[in-house]
Amino acid sequence: PVQLGAWRHAAPIQPEHTVLIDTTRSPDEMLKSMHEMARRNTRTSLKEGVTATCETDFDAFWNLFSETNSRSSLLQRQRRYYEAMYRECRKYGGQAEIITARQNGVPLATGLVIGLGDELCYLYGGSTRVEKVEGVRDPKASNGFYWAMLNYAHDHGYKRLDLFGIPRVISSDKHSFGVYEFKMRLGGQMAYFPAYEMALSPLSSLVNKALRLRKNRQNLAARGTAQDVL
Repeated sequence: PVQLGAWRHAAPIQPEHTVLIDTTRSPDEMLKSMHEMARRNTRTSLKEGVTATCETDFDAFWNLFSETNSRSSLLQRQRRYYEAMYRECRKYGGQAEIITARQNGVPLATGLVIGLGDELCYLYGGSTRVEKVEGVRDPKASNGFYWAMLNYAHDHGYKRLDLFGIPRVISSDKHSFGVYEFKMRLGGQMAYFPAYEMALSPLSSLVNKALRLRKNRQNLAARGTAQDVL
């Protein structure tokens, strides 16, 4: 609904649409629920010796995260923002981990996850593009990373893994369609979390419009579009 009492539907700060995966199931059940392609790529990553564990190598996370943002023209804050999130979320009984997938010790895919109650949220991540070499198989490190994240959630008693963001409008000609396809193949369900707000000041509408214009300018500069940007 547009309005719930004094609360009105508002533009969200974080993506309204996401994918939730039930992690109370056994690893075998989670693997079986994946799309055939995701299941095959996950098994390939294991066969190719990709291992993913929790670690404190923030440099490895930052390098892969920055490479991905640069490659995809994504907005990125300064490093100290993500360092503060990682550090502070671990201080007061919270759970924040960096999970990195490596092959022969080389970091190939990574992500920052935060535990909130009975849910594990995947917030930021990145991967490197492995150059195709004749006779050498792609290790599918990203699938290995997601598989490790699912198992981490299961082993630590989280009921769900929130993959944190798919496009509002599903269209094959959008830049974010590949993100949608990849996440949906992991065996989850789409979920919708609308944002509502209550105006406590007559200036709130003007402030919100100014913030929206600022965000649109940032997205236009980085992506060339302000429409449905994850």
